Amino acid sequence: LEGIFKSGQLSFYPLAGHMEPLLPPLRHPLMCYDNPDIYKYYLKAERLLDLSFLVHDFGALCRKLQPDSRIVLIDMGASLQFHDSYSKTLPAVYLTEIFRKFGMPFDHIYAYEITPTEPETMVRSIPEHLRAAYHWVNVGVDPDPESINNPLNLI
Repeated sequence: LEGIFKSGQLSFYPLAGHMEPLLPPLRHPLMCYDNPDIYKYYLKAERLLDLSFLVHDFGALCRKLQPDSRIVLIDMGASLQFHDSYSKTLPAVYLTEIFRKFGMPFDHIYAYEITPTEPETMVRSIPEHLRAAYHWVNVGVDPDPESINNPLNLI
């Protein structure tokens, strides 16, 4: 990947390989185009939650997996209402599907969302094959290391 991204655009972590920082809702390269010739093909609203540009170093991740490894996703802002208005697929579901295609299904998905949501609404939004791994936490994330609402205390 270093040969492709020579400008240092990707972060590297020895335990996980190359990665794109996961704060992508407004980072798609085509999100900001104002050129009318390009804009007609890439509407800004369609790119708002488009994660297709993210780079995943599955080779490095696979080499680090052990028989007792667990793959965990923490979604800190799992609003169903916000995502439903822009995308048919929740970003967390999109990411889990990519990892699943490469043989790395998530063991746990912790979805934190401060907006009150009816359990039935949430359950209908999650694909059936993810429901056993999906943990809906309908509270805001707390950065306090001692808080029960700090997701890092779960892992």
